[in-house]
Amino acid sequence: MTRTWVGMAVVVGSLLLLMLVLRAVQRRFNPPAEVVRKTLHVGMGLVVLTFPWWFDHWWPAAVLAVVCTALLLAVRLQRRLHAKFGAVLGSVQRASWGEVYYPIAIALLFYLSEGDKLLFCIPVLVLALSDTVAAVVGVRYGRRKYTVLDGHKSVEGSAGFFVVTFASVVLPLGLTGESDWAQAAMIAAVLGLVVMVMEAIAWRGLDNLFVPLGVFALLKIYIEFDSLEPLIARLVVLILLVAFAFVWRARSTLDDSALLGGALFAYACWALGDWPWVVPPLILFVLHASLWHRGKSGAGVHTVRAVLSTASPALVWLMVYVMTRDDVWLRPFVVVFAAHVTLNGVSWMRLADFSLRGLPKVVCWIVSGSVAVFGLMLGVAAVGGVWDDALWREAVIGVGGVAAAGLAFWLTLPRLLDAERKQYRAVHVVGGLCAWVASAVWVIGVGVWR
Repeated sequence: MTRTWVGMAVVVGSLLLLMLVLRAVQRRFNPPAEVVRKTLHVGMGLVVLTFPWWFDHWWPAAVLAVVCTALLLAVRLQRRLHAKFGAVLGSVQRASWGEVYYPIAIALLFYLSEGDKLLFCIPVLVLALSDTVAAVVGVRYGRRKYTVLDGHKSVEGSAGFFVVTFASVVLPLGLTGESDWAQAAMIAAVLGLVVMVMEAIAWRGLDNLFVPLGVFALLKIYIEFDSLEPLIARLVVLILLVAFAFVWRARSTLDDSALLGGALFAYACWALGDWPWVVPPLILFVLHASLWHRGKSGAGVHTVRAVLSTASPALVWLMVYVMTRDDVWLRPFVVVFAAHVTLNGVSWMRLADFSLRGLPKVVCWIVSGSVAVFGLMLGVAAVGGVWDDALWREAVIGVGGVAAAGLAFWLTLPRLLDAERKQYRAVHVVGGLCAWVASAVWVIGVGVWR
């Protein structure tokens, strides 16, 4: 118990001391704001690496997370503290809550790792070092830019992130003998590429939460593989998806972060499910690309928020499938994308001032489109191995849910796309909710019918 309290005191004292030292350095030498911020980032990461040797239970990490989060929020929000230490945390020219997500991620990692030093330390290493190197390389050498929600990032910075992540994974795995060097290198390559994309699409400091938890989840899965073949397959598929995102960037209204987010989602569908789980989002992407393209009247730029709104309902059913391994959950997953195909057509009709007018014609279009698209996707579900005698009955429920979602979306759009302000973000959120309701209607309807 004494060791636990000493460790907690060391961690809090280290944070305070580091902030005092960095503030003194700022006043004396006036280094770039990003350098100061990332030095704090790295310093606290190195202190956090000692947690498994200080603490035997999860509660000290949770208490420290609460204390550090409260301290950092006080520095951000309390006027006197902000005047003294605010430049250490918030002098970069962008909105970020990364310093708040940092201790939360550490506490979750410590709880989830359950005393496994590698499963804790490797994500912390990536969190502490990779983003710092990416920022430094991007500022100093970044020339090839791509668009993200917060502005721009550089290909050079992302490459630096990948290299440091690769080293942070392969060296601990290889040196400790947890994996042979070939397997460690493949795990590091796949994991590095996945979290590099996560870091690229995260905004307002969310990479401090997404990256370490993503590293932990992938490491726990991949370390159990007993051969190189599945790791090689994952690496090849991921490289192809990321390459396609950059090749397609000039043709799509999706910005770079949205394309990368879509590639990451497709990879998750394939890696966690199988190829039938990739076909519905592929159908949606093809339709979206044919209706919306750069330069088309009424087409705005879609960010990663649009991809997140689209993918969120589907991810729920994908996660349920992962937990149960019951192929029936492919069906509500299909309903989500059937709904989104219909919603894309509805929004295209509204924004492009399509000639079909009047509610009866719209209803006919929505219903016929719902039947056609859902029938196509139903074939995917059947080929995927989930065909049974109840499928046709369930298809009727699915078509009803998709048609209702399309009609609700049509009636909602005029308020969101008024002449004064086109609220595209709200459109994406409402679309995601409509797709979620369509799939929920399917689940409830099938449950009642049975």
